[in-house]
Amino acid sequence: MSRDSTKLLDPIGWRLLEVLQQNARLSLAEIGRLVGLSAAGVADRIRRYEDAGIIGGYHAHICPEAVGLSVKAFLHLRVPVTQTQRFLEIAQQTPEIHECSFVTGEETYIAIVYVESLDHLAEVIEHLRVYGEIVTSLVLKTPISSRLFGPNRYHDH
Repeated sequence: MSRDSTKLLDPIGWRLLEVLQQNARLSLAEIGRLVGLSAAGVADRIRRYEDAGIIGGYHAHICPEAVGLSVKAFLHLRVPVTQTQRFLEIAQQTPEIHECSFVTGEETYIAIVYVESLDHLAEVIEHLRVYGEIVTSLVLKTPISSRLFGPNRYHDH
């Protein structure tokens, strides 16, 4: 976020973003009631936040378990430079990969995958292992999930 963007975020702006992160389907009037603005004021701020790139989109949160994806795992991948381009192409085409990040440290990438079963996970690993070494971590529980972004959440500790 640029300095110009941060100027748009006063306490009401942060509250507006918090409300949108919790439920972006509320009416402008309802959001306004919760943050202390008129519906027109909410619409104007939302437009400015979209224009500034603060709000990058809206989506529905799908519960993986409810659609049959009961196993979540992190794949820690060491991909040689010579395989990087091909790996990324295959990763883009692999629907089980929910997210893939280029990271520092011993791994090259960490991918988050959702699959139906351990057998399904084994198939995904087998499919990807030709591109490098993989260490897998199964997620047993996620005690902290999808925290909301807000003011000063990262500077007060």
